[in-house]
Amino acid sequence: MAWGLKLMLNADIVKCDPSNRGWCDPKPRPIFKSVLGVYSVRDKTWKQYGDFCEVGSAAFSPDGKRIVFTKSGDALCTNIDADRKLMVLYLETGQMTPVQDLGPNSIDLITRLSWSPDGRFLAGSNYGHGYGQIVVVDLVTGVVKTIAEGSNPSWSPKGDWIAYRLTVRCMIIHPDGTGARSVLEKERKWMNYTLEAPIVWSPEGDRLLLNQVQVEGYHNRVITVDLATGHAIMNSKNGEYVLGWVPYSGK
Repeated sequence: MAWGLKLMLNADIVKCDPSNRGWCDPKPRPIFKSVLGVYSVRDKTWKQYGDFCEVGSAAFSPDGKRIVFTKSGDALCTNIDADRKLMVLYLETGQMTPVQDLGPNSIDLITRLSWSPDGRFLAGSNYGHGYGQIVVVDLVTGVVKTIAEGSNPSWSPKGDWIAYRLTVRCMIIHPDGTGARSVLEKERKWMNYTLEAPIVWSPEGDRLLLNQVQVEGYHNRVITVDLATGHAIMNSKNGEYVLGWVPYSGK
């Protein structure tokens, strides 16, 4: 698991001066730094990488050897906006490098990162415009291409589709920006709830698990959509969100 962690550096927050009759600062200012935290389920330990002002979205590459994440500013948060970068962490060496040549302001608000199966491209949400934009980043050249309006992209296992949210609709689109369609148009009764992240693909790429929340309410549900037929079924109601889909052999 990879996640941005915010750490307090002065945990003993109340500062006292014993030479001044025990004077203490009545309004101490906490000092923080952000790191990329990587948790090993096997070892039950965290490792920390970097020293930043903020760490945003993070995602493992398909081969598990790299993590891409967004970071802002230095540890002192002196100039957040001038130092936004999309970074790649190589787990074997611990080396971190920025994705090259993204251009001015092109990743200012990119979140919800999702890798292509071949490990060359990233899909992300850019929230700078309207309902947001779905962008595809070439990690080799640094070229950023906007392919749709929406948010929360999720790349299919075969690499032929990117699923994403557009208001109450779950959409899919080819990575080149063609063929966009709603997956729930045939059964619109399932569109009375809004979509929440993540959108989860089946290992075969033929179905989607959708986490939904009631419009102007607090109830949630998880549904499965068959992309070939458009038919949906409800898996659970008022339970936990689904975060992934693991193949099961039945043995």
